[in-house]
Amino acid sequence: MKLLIRPEIEEVTPYDVKDLLEIKSMKNIVKLDLNENLLVSNKEVKKIIEKAIKKLDFRFYPKPYGKEAAEAIAEFYNLKEEKIFVANGSDDLIDKLSKAFIPNGSNVIINEPTFTMYSFFTRLYGGEKREALLKQNFQLDVNGILNKCDSKTSMIIICSPNNPTGNQFNIEDIKKILKNFDGLVVVDEAYADFGEYSTINLVEKYENLVVLRSFSKSFGLASIRAGFAVADEKVVNYLMRVSGPFLVNSITQKVIKIALENWGLFKREIDYVIKERERLFSELKKMDGVTPFPSKANFILFKVDKNDLSTEFICNNLKHLGVYIKDRSKEPLLEKCLRVTVGTRKMNAKFISELKKILREDS
Repeated sequence: MKLLIRPEIEEVTPYDVKDLLEIKSMKNIVKLDLNENLLVSNKEVKKIIEKAIKKLDFRFYPKPYGKEAAEAIAEFYNLKEEKIFVANGSDDLIDKLSKAFIPNGSNVIINEPTFTMYSFFTRLYGGEKREALLKQNFQLDVNGILNKCDSKTSMIIICSPNNPTGNQFNIEDIKKILKNFDGLVVVDEAYADFGEYSTINLVEKYENLVVLRSFSKSFGLASIRAGFAVADEKVVNYLMRVSGPFLVNSITQKVIKIALENWGLFKREIDYVIKERERLFSELKKMDGVTPFPSKANFILFKVDKNDLSTEFICNNLKHLGVYIKDRSKEPLLEKCLRVTVGTRKMNAKFISELKKILREDS
């Protein structure tokens, strides 16, 4: 068979989902590796989905360009509908942005360590990734970022709160970047509902700002694959050009609408996540050789520095005990670091208990 493959595709590999595929049953599994919101009631989520399904006639195509969802989002956030682009989650939004705004020969500034899919899609569409390291305190190095920009820089991507470090960047730093760079500044706010601020209200002031939002984290709708971008009308128009009219299915659009109408339910669970996050942080802080980093997300990054105990050893032993967390130690600035999602109190207690056993056995 003869396959004519774009050279960029030869340079990337599929995302590693080995851990996901090896889980045959969720029974007795404490899954704290992918930052899913497990504090949202699955029963309530199912009610919303069932309500959405009852209202639909599946013989018809969905509303073009996610119009039903866009209308609901515009009303909820008090935005112009023309500034909203709806897609199938954050990955899809990053894909479409990269497809539209990374011409061959251009470069993208990516702050490391951060979400790996920014680099993936940059390379996939023929862009050059320019790495801007965060400071030792995980804050943005604004001068370092701006110094890496040139006439071929198409985008600067900022994840705030940042995955995997968990911190929310200083908003004045983001404003400084917006003022001093005339290309697109993409702020991924997948975790912003767990943080202290949003940059959505800055879109009117800065036409080069694109804010990404997801329904996977704070709304606990990861399976639905739903997200949206808030941007200047011109940017939204280009995103539509690379998407096709029926990108977002009818169920997703209807679920977005109903979920926003039930914001009070989700806000209570977000507050619960924040409360459990602080409790989990305190428990980790008490442990000898463990340093947790302050978080404004639904996960905590922590460092284990005890008797040369490797992060791989910790992850594998936890996995054998039915607890899944994420090893982030191979990324810049994150030597000996792991990331754990904030789960229910029972799940968090199980994780802490098993981690203590592993650390004690090695001491």
